[in-house]
Amino acid sequence: MCTHLIKRSSRYYFRRRVPSDLVSVVGSKEITKALGTSDRATACVQCRLESIRLDVGWSALRAAAETKDVIDNASTAAQASVRKRAYEDAERAYEEDQEYYYRYVMDRRTHWELSDGAVIFRC
Repeated sequence: MCTHLIKRSSRYYFRRRVPSDLVSVVGSKEITKALGTSDRATACVQCRLESIRLDVGWSALRAAAETKDVIDNASTAAQASVRKRAYEDAERAYEEDQEYYYRYVMDRRTHWELSDGAVIFRC
């Protein structure tokens, strides 16, 4: 028995509800397709084929969604790692800048060494 078979006028159509977890991906709540025949036996065979094609397609969509979740989780972990590394690099650069500033800039602001070795201090 063909459960997804609909007859309009003398033509047969395939109609099937989209699983609720895939509605947002597919973009509609049902799939309708003209089978292009008015013969019931031919329509039943085509209906079964369409049903199998949809099952395979939906399985692929679910697998892709799971893969995407895995990739998103890995991507999130990678982004966190990159952020942590960038923060550590920035912190290290800041410490080096502070060290340079206090060692070379502040020393030069507080005193100058003259060519004869005398030191002049600023107040």
